[in-house]
Amino acid sequence: MTAPGATGRRPTAARLAGIGLLAAGVAVALYVAGRLLTPNYNFSLFGRVGLSAVMFKSTLASIALGVAALQVVLALWTAPGAASP
Repeated sequence: MTAPGATGRRPTAARLAGIGLLAAGVAVALYVAGRLLTPNYNFSLFGRVGLSAVMFKSTLASIALGVAALQVVLALWTAPGAASP
């Protein structure tokens, strides 16, 4: 419940400042993680290392993208009042 007379919304400038601070915090965290962590090129992904692991990861990402697209198409297909694909 809200207090009587409360608008429930912050001014636009305050919301934008909060979003900007959150974005800056994420950027700083990514920078710090990138400076502290060093890549281990001998780490294997299902027994694959180096370029083979990168190719495997790109194949997995392509499959995930295809499954996500299929999920969107099926969701639109079963939505009430939606046009059929």
